[in-house]
Amino acid sequence: FIRQRDKIVNELKAINADVVGLMEIQNNGDTAAAYLAGSLNAALGYAAYSVVPAPPATGTDAIRVAMLYKPAALALAGASMSDADSINNRPPMAQTFKTANGAMFSVIVNHLKSKASCPGGTSNNADNGDGQGCWNGTRVLQAQRLANVFIPQVVAAAGDPDVLVIGDMNSHGFEDPINVLTASGMVNQLERFVRPAGIVYSYVFGGESGYLDHALASAALSAQVAGATEWHNNADEPEVIDYNTDGKPQDLYVNNAYRASDHDPVVISLNLAPTFVDVTASMTPYRSGLNLNRNTQQYSGTVSFTNKTSATISGPFQIELSNLPATVTLANATGSHNGVPYITSNNAAIAPGATVTIGLVFNNPPKAAIPYVATIFSGTY
Repeated sequence: FIRQRDKIVNELKAINADVVGLMEIQNNGDTAAAYLAGSLNAALGYAAYSVVPAPPATGTDAIRVAMLYKPAALALAGASMSDADSINNRPPMAQTFKTANGAMFSVIVNHLKSKASCPGGTSNNADNGDGQGCWNGTRVLQAQRLANVFIPQVVAAAGDPDVLVIGDMNSHGFEDPINVLTASGMVNQLERFVRPAGIVYSYVFGGESGYLDHALASAALSAQVAGATEWHNNADEPEVIDYNTDGKPQDLYVNNAYRASDHDPVVISLNLAPTFVDVTASMTPYRSGLNLNRNTQQYSGTVSFTNKTSATISGPFQIELSNLPATVTLANATGSHNGVPYITSNNAAIAPGATVTIGLVFNNPPKAAIPYVATIFSGTY
């Protein structure tokens, strides 16, 4: 166990991903996943990773899928989800994340029915000699459920179409379950990025290689995928260096990232389009003086900004007021972004030379000076 843990930690440390999808985690709540996150953080020397809390349904199998993420890079948007339909022996798990630039995306981790323990006979789950092995019929139903039910549920819950489907699908790229997903509009990122330069493979068995481990993006997200690759730290390596001790004439184990598993990890890079952009440099600001309302004891004024460029700037606009004294609050703030109050202007756009004026109301019990810095963002938080 310790040898396996150390190799997995070395592997995850080297990949350094913001989100990690995990296969074959012990199905004991978040205990095993939390132990792995703690071990990884200890190796890194700081608390980089947290566990995405398990969804309500994790199935009855001894193992489940799970996720780790970096809270410094991403925020959880809503609770984790899973599909407890009886076709899923290991329910897929989904989590939506929000990035610092406001963009959101959802990750769905999957581990479809394995090819082992053939049922025999001539059913669509038997090995029919077409290269897809056993239980293909069940995996097709699982893929259909994912494409037609669970992915739409995740999109609806997130309110965002950017979805990344990852995991051990126990299906090679040419098999029916993957065809079901790509026919539904998911884009195979390994075929897109790896195939043009060589062979796609993440698994070697009986001297034959293929890829069971996938990265499939929704059409909306695919345009924001900057790259995808497989790290061949496992499939190419001999079993004699892995963490097992059984049946080895000599033990060549080394505490490193190689042969941490029999599958290679898939690594995906995203370049997510921001939902808001700083347009302060394109504006000429003007701040009015402040007046005290003796009835409310509040100070009021305005801040205006004029489009000084030759192009129309699209809204809506968020005006952040930073550097306010600790004793002063913005009474009519729309909300707070990273601890800074802001006001929303729902103007659809500002034409060249046009001006927008925003009213400001401050609570200022000590009647102190009210300096502030106005920063203008186009878009939504």
